[in-house]
Amino acid sequence: MLRFSLFALAALTAACATPAEQVSAGDSDCFRAGSVNGYSVIDRNNVEVRVSPSRRYVLHTDWDTYNLRSAQGIAVRSPTGSICTGETQGILLETGGQTYPVQSVSRAPEPATQG
Repeated sequence: MLRFSLFALAALTAACATPAEQVSAGDSDCFRAGSVNGYSVIDRNNVEVRVSPSRRYVLHTDWDTYNLRSAQGIAVRSPTGSICTGETQGILLETGGQTYPVQSVSRAPEPATQG
């Protein structure tokens, strides 16, 4: 019975899926973990991830992230597959055997236009 319930939940989730880039969770601003297509280290505890040219998010961790500057890539993991501002339970940054629990997620400010 549990296996059928999990299968039904997975089928329902897939049927109701929104575009891969953006997910809605009430008032939260969300994206799918698999949509991350780039990153940069902002400072010791903040990493910016890019979801699209116009959508960037800041992931804050209490751990020192400077060694991510030389990493070939990172993975962003979430128990639900979605990452939302304001909700960080179980969200992890991973690279080369290192795991960084994420403490907060926020939308990155729009870059200032030069003019």
